Amino acid sequence: AERVAPGNPRLWLNMAIAYDSLAQYNQAIDNYQRFLDSNTSLTTTERREIQTRIRELKAYLTLEAAQPPAAQQAGSGKAK
Repeated sequence: AERVAPGNPRLWLNMAIAYDSLAQYNQAIDNYQRFLDSNTSLTTTERREIQTRIRELKAYLTLEAAQPPAAQQAGSGKAK
């Protein structure tokens, strides 16, 4: 996809959303951040929404890492 549309910031957003929906949160965070870094035309509201989602995912991953291994397997749901 990057070869088809090089420099298109929406590529990073689409990848972030895909990773997010697959519960691959570290990859989602990386792509959300790349989207923010490469897109200067976002409104304040759009930028805030992406930043909020990054914070939510980071908080979820922090909580997930703090749980004992048995609890992680039982609670391996998606970040809300």
